[in-house]
Amino acid sequence: MRVFFKNIVSGIVFWAIMFVLVSVFLEAYNQFDWAKILISISSGIIAILLVHCLKIEKTRQAFILSLTWLFIGLILDYFITMKFNEQIFNSIYLWFSYGLMFISPLVYVKLIKKKSLWKK
Repeated sequence: MRVFFKNIVSGIVFWAIMFVLVSVFLEAYNQFDWAKILISISSGIIAILLVHCLKIEKTRQAFILSLTWLFIGLILDYFITMKFNEQIFNSIYLWFSYGLMFISPLVYVKLIKKKSLWKK
């Protein structure tokens, strides 16, 4: 139960970080594709940082965390972000962000934690 709660809270925190990041750079985000790409890439970086802070070390844990984050992000974007942008789910950049957010914990656990790439 504690792990489930940690996954949900970290998903809400992840979504909030991304919401604030997009909000801060909204003018550039709306005008330039490069801003959308940079913010999308930042979702993967933030995911890796959160996984590191949460001390996730097993692939199964990373997969469950990724699914939880995806589910929470979709729900919060549907109920909150759509009030500001009704077309949000039509954005390829949003789906790119979700994809990076989803695979980043798995990549981190598989490549960095298991192979100890940082230690060499």
